[in-house]
Amino acid sequence: MEKSNGCVHLVVFWLLSHLLMPVMKFITQTIKEKEIYKQGATLGAGIAGGAAGGTIAGGICGPGSPICSTVGVIIGEITAYQLVEAFDEELEAFTKWTLF
Repeated sequence: MEKSNGCVHLVVFWLLSHLLMPVMKFITQTIKEKEIYKQGATLGAGIAGGAAGGTIAGGICGPGSPICSTVGVIIGEITAYQLVEAFDEELEAFTKWTLF
């Protein structure tokens, strides 16, 4: 019997859930343009927030503390996601602008 690697399964699950959730949200939304902007803002804010959180935590705890930096990345991503969700109504108004 082959021994399964739980870490690999966790990473695959995490990747699939993060790839499929935005697709499902896009398919089920009635305002597609708003959902495209929202998913793009969530992705960008998550990357920027994670980088900022990891940098701050690494600066506070020192470069040799991977657990502290990882927690900083997670906190930064969650904070960035909450900020994007807070501006949901403004995003809907933004999609109604006509520039050209």
